[in-house]
Amino acid sequence: MTTNRRSFLTATAAGVGAFALGAGKAGAASREAASGDVWGVTVDSRVITPSDERVPDTGNDFMSGYGVDRRAATGTELELWIRCLILWDNGTPNVMVTADVHSFSAEMHDQIRAGLAEVGIGGGDFVIAGTHTHCGPTLSDPPHSGILQGLTPEDRECVQAYSDWLVGEVVDFVKYNLEQTPVQCTLDYDFATTAFAGNREGLPDVDHAVPVLTARQTDNGDVVAILFGYACHPVARNLSDKYNSDFPGKAVELLQERYPVATALYLTGAAGDQNPVDSGPGVEERFGQQLADAVASIVDNGGTPVTGPLITDYRLAHLDFDLDQVSRPQLRQLYQRRVNGQLDPANSDPTALLVAQRHARWMLEQIDGDTVPTEVELTLHLWTFNPDNPIRILAMGGEPVVGYSLGYKEEFGGSERLWVAGYAGHVPGYIPTNHYLTDKPGYPSGYNADRPEVAGIGTAAPAYTYPCRLRVGIEEKIDTVVRTMVDGSKPDGLVTRSQTRRR
Repeated sequence: MTTNRRSFLTATAAGVGAFALGAGKAGAASREAASGDVWGVTVDSRVITPSDERVPDTGNDFMSGYGVDRRAATGTELELWIRCLILWDNGTPNVMVTADVHSFSAEMHDQIRAGLAEVGIGGGDFVIAGTHTHCGPTLSDPPHSGILQGLTPEDRECVQAYSDWLVGEVVDFVKYNLEQTPVQCTLDYDFATTAFAGNREGLPDVDHAVPVLTARQTDNGDVVAILFGYACHPVARNLSDKYNSDFPGKAVELLQERYPVATALYLTGAAGDQNPVDSGPGVEERFGQQLADAVASIVDNGGTPVTGPLITDYRLAHLDFDLDQVSRPQLRQLYQRRVNGQLDPANSDPTALLVAQRHARWMLEQIDGDTVPTEVELTLHLWTFNPDNPIRILAMGGEPVVGYSLGYKEEFGGSERLWVAGYAGHVPGYIPTNHYLTDKPGYPSGYNADRPEVAGIGTAAPAYTYPCRLRVGIEEKIDTVVRTMVDGSKPDGLVTRSQTRRR
């Protein structure tokens, strides 16, 4: 799918209500006024913590992110939120939603898009991303909560009930914000750096850029909205039985204290192989402060003015599994051996083995029912501000490793010109590079060196219900789509480039 400019949705044009920022400061702006140097901006937040009295009790107190059976929340340390930023460009709303959840499934993502299509929002004009906290509520698969967390069918019904509620809440939240009066703002962009992320797979690749997009009210200079990001897994808090939005949530909290009119939104970068260099109780607050300080250094000093038009695009890349390594009967035999405890080393981690054996039973059902998945769909979004002198946000689905960010930045102008985010749209699983698939067996690549034909024990593949690793060549498939999107945003058409090289 692709979306460039389109006429303003007529379904909500008549429903303009009052909108207040923070303590009530609001400079009214027409939806048609957002052009050139001035944009209409609508921004808001709403709590989604399951234990909060404003959230209906669905019985889902299970927590996603770790392979711990039936981990349940006993309290809250940092609240969980959905946040909505709408940039109005010549009457067209461009919607960015972030949510303090692990990730969205294809089912949830499609349902949200279907609900918003009723009011004309779709294609590249809509991006939703989970912040990827590992101390948030379990949502509908994937990751498969029965495989990863040992949830029962009854448990999973509670998970589905909360997921259904969240879908409706996101749709209602966006529709509500579409009806509010935008505030007239200027936008500026720049990036800082901070260095608490490290490559957990032992590679030298990191992306320490902290991109920041700031919306400032034109009549008084108040900071209205801050969109920022960083390429690091939000696991600084580590394993906990308390809801916690981790270092991104702490950074948002600190920024909103510093800029009391503003709402801050966070996009996790290409963090599939990036972890904090430290973790434990309170570490999320320390790294949240470090990240907030980096963002504030940009907000306080200003950045490059961001002008329109805003060109948006949304497409899918289809990535194949490497299922040709063995026949289906041979694949079934391998998974039966795993169920029987005959495939994996005797000294395997007990939790990893349990998850792998649950997945193996699931795989036997798929093989017998001829429903083995053959590919994953990767959602790709591109926002291009001012194609003549572009600043771009590339929001990828899945859990992409940092090599994608580094490669695309090398190709498209560095952090000055390109912001790469992950976990946007839906997250089918990890998205490794070719290097991982050929030379780096392990967690993000999804296979073990001695058994590349099946989902690797101790890797992400079983939880995400991958039948085996992805096929070498997925990089080229993703690159083709991304380059087509970039070229489609250019006023002078297709531009030939050299092949990106990445680890």
